[in-house]
Amino acid sequence: MIESLVTIAIVSFGLLGVVGLLVTGISAANMSQMRSSAINLANEIAESMRANQTGVTDSIKNSSGYVVGDSAASLPSKICKPQGATVLPVSCDPMEMAVFDVYDWKRKIEGSLPNGKGEIARLASSNAAFEIRITWLEDKSTSTNMNFKLRFEP
Repeated sequence: MIESLVTIAIVSFGLLGVVGLLVTGISAANMSQMRSSAINLANEIAESMRANQTGVTDSIKNSSGYVVGDSAASLPSKICKPQGATVLPVSCDPMEMAVFDVYDWKRKIEGSLPNGKGEIARLASSNAAFEIRITWLEDKSTSTNMNFKLRFEP
């Protein structure tokens, strides 16, 4: 009888350990997915900037366009590229495209990362270098904010 109770206790502790490992694994997979999303979103805006060199130059001169803080994205006055379109309208200038790229990028961040925010800043050490920062809430129970930074030259 005592041997049975000891066996049940040992098996119970083992099962609790397995459940703990499963919970930790699921949490780690979720965190990994959020980090992957942040990396992909940072690369996406970097590629948009590389494709719009004139918009980058204008953004540096005007401190707008691609150079933005982490405030919420406001709808541009002119939508240059409909969702899913591959060809830009003829009337879209590079600065308007920059504004739309940032608007679309920030909407994607807010939609794919909890409490996600994005910011693009020009590095003081170089006129041509930028830093993309994405922050999000990784763990709601501890209010842990995570961030990803990408430095690049378009």
